Amino acid sequence: MDVTGTYQVAGLERLYEYGSRNLRRAAILALGMIGDYPTRNVLSRALHDTDRAVRMLAEDALPDIWARAGNAHQQHQLAQLTAYNSGGGYMDALRLAENMLRVAPEYAECWYQLGIAQFGLNRTRPAFEAFSQAFHGNATQFRAASSLGYCALRLDEPQAALGYFQAALGIHPGLEHVRLCIARLEKSLKY
Repeated sequence: MDVTGTYQVAGLERLYEYGSRNLRRAAILALGMIGDYPTRNVLSRALHDTDRAVRMLAEDALPDIWARAGNAHQQHQLAQLTAYNSGGGYMDALRLAENMLRVAPEYAECWYQLGIAQFGLNRTRPAFEAFSQAFHGNATQFRAASSLGYCALRLDEPQAALGYFQAALGIHPGLEHVRLCIARLEKSLKY
């Protein structure tokens, strides 16, 4: 089915907001396919939906939506950057991310990938700075928020880590690994 020929993003967003469970699922699935960068706000709200399938569809769709902030060339470069990081090619990722950010310093997802490369190279402070830029540029980027928490732990800043983990969980309540980190930190900090 050609979703783009049948529905517009605004109509799908309304279907999500006011539809039945099955309509919400369909709307989130379709938004993941055709939604643009502003759609991230609806998808992040869907992470709190009462229906598990809606939450899972939103979680799967958000990285694609975040990547759509850039133009077609930047999206292609981001895919290469992500592949470098996924394969452990952190130096290649670092070089590509720095080149991309010279042209598009507002591209939050590129900052996130730069953070992954820096973290993979055990450069915690630069990773923290990159994840901060990613989260500042995209307040729905729960991965950047949780990554800030892990950086803060490496920097021996448990109170800051707790705050970042709580921020990530506030965006995406289904992050069980983050929930466990919070519980451990609260126990060690005697909350």
